[in-house]
Amino acid sequence: MSKRIEEQAKASKGVLDVKLSGGSIKKFYVITVWEDIDSMKQFAHSGAHMEAIKQAKELSSQIKLLYYEGTLVPEFNEVKKILESDENVRTY
Repeated sequence: MSKRIEEQAKASKGVLDVKLSGGSIKKFYVITVWEDIDSMKQFAHSGAHMEAIKQAKELSSQIKLLYYEGTLVPEFNEVKKILESDENVRTY
């Protein structure tokens, strides 16, 4: 599933970068960088990504999401810290 989502993201209008990290079924991280929020929302609510979100809600005990604005793409170790400590992280 992650390969289909990666391909969808890379082909989406407005995408600047896509990074995946994980490798285990328990934790998986994705960073996507977009020109604008509308492009990101169109991707997030369509295709393989939307299918995965529906499945993740059934299979996962926790999903964390953060819309992050900045001029630099954070590395995964920084993303992990942000997801554990930032007050703006949404947890489902």
